[in-house]
Amino acid sequence: MRRLAFIAPAAFIVSFAVAAVAAGKFKATGEGSSSFSAVGPMGLSINGSAGKPRISEENGKLVIKVGLGQMKTGIEARDTEARKVFAKLPDASFSVPLDKVKLNEPGKKLAGKITGTFHLNGVSKEGVTVSYSVKDDSAAGKVVVSGEGTIQYTDYKIPKQCLAKTLACVDPPVSFKVEFKLSR
Repeated sequence: MRRLAFIAPAAFIVSFAVAAVAAGKFKATGEGSSSFSAVGPMGLSINGSAGKPRISEENGKLVIKVGLGQMKTGIEARDTEARKVFAKLPDASFSVPLDKVKLNEPGKKLAGKITGTFHLNGVSKEGVTVSYSVKDDSAAGKVVVSGEGTIQYTDYKIPKQCLAKTLACVDPPVSFKVEFKLSR
């Protein structure tokens, strides 16, 4: 269960790409956040945060990475265990071809879905879809990108996470959200 709590953030990273970055008109400000949630039986609920998204262009693709070593769930023992696990796989990433990224007009909001490749734990899965929105904050000279999606952590060679082997297992779907800012 501890490992799962930290997989979701990975997903969030992948969440959205900003077309603007892809077009070279914007640059990442370093501002951003990521969060994730997972559920299980008997009211089990895990909500947490992870590292700030990092945006880059690599081989004709827009890539969003999130460091998993900074995940926090509010339970120190779980966070400590997760840091041990994710020291071996420090990032989750989402990539999308640049030609799939759309730019919004100044002062306008853009929303939609984008499909790309999510990478976690040495596994790349194509066809991962993320809902996103891009809001232009012209007054601040920034663009705010946010998105959300869901992954099945078991698709990434991560065994189902359970307390006491079979009691209170975390369900495979993990929801994620991410937000980051770009400057002109």
